[in-house]
Amino acid sequence: MTADPLLRFRGRRSGVVDSVPGMKKARLMVLVVLGSALLLSACGSGGATTAGSTTGATAPSSPSTAATVVATGLPLVRGTFGRVPTITLPSPQPGGYQVKVVSDGKGRVVAQGDQLTVHYIGETWRGAHVFDQSYARGEPVTFPIGVGGLIPGWDEGLVGKKVGSRILLVLPPDKGYGTSGNPQAGIEPTDTLVFVVDIVNATS
Repeated sequence: MTADPLLRFRGRRSGVVDSVPGMKKARLMVLVVLGSALLLSACGSGGATTAGSTTGATAPSSPSTAATVVATGLPLVRGTFGRVPTITLPSPQPGGYQVKVVSDGKGRVVAQGDQLTVHYIGETWRGAHVFDQSYARGEPVTFPIGVGGLIPGWDEGLVGKKVGSRILLVLPPDKGYGTSGNPQAGIEPTDTLVFVVDIVNATS
């Protein structure tokens, strides 16, 4: 059984394993219920771009179909919002925690505690190993954001971003699975993780 690589190994978890045709793993869909959740504030370290407070509809805009991140040392991201992106990893890899807005949406700003709906793909920098993605399954996933149920790089990096945005996350081990890694997902303790996340919706 392969654990959902977004979720931290803490607290009680329950879920359903979903087989994915053409992929070498199963996905564990779980919601973490914490008796006393640790609320994490949005983090802007590593050159993060944080959106200001706005109001408006939750429906995403129509971002550029060929949006890219242009920054020294960061992965190059190509593709259309809502569809699996192409990620090109430079060498050497950048240091530290990196959060970049690939394309900026026009929907509401994601708040701590929102139910966040996203499409995503995750891979290790080492070998560009894709360990999980939602695009191949044909449906996004929904979970509470910013309440300590996800790996730190997600909880900190997505709060404050706008619905309709595509976000690039580069996570060192301390923002991912720490010194334990995630052997079930093929993630080693020293792996840097790369995620591209499309924010489809957010509700309070």
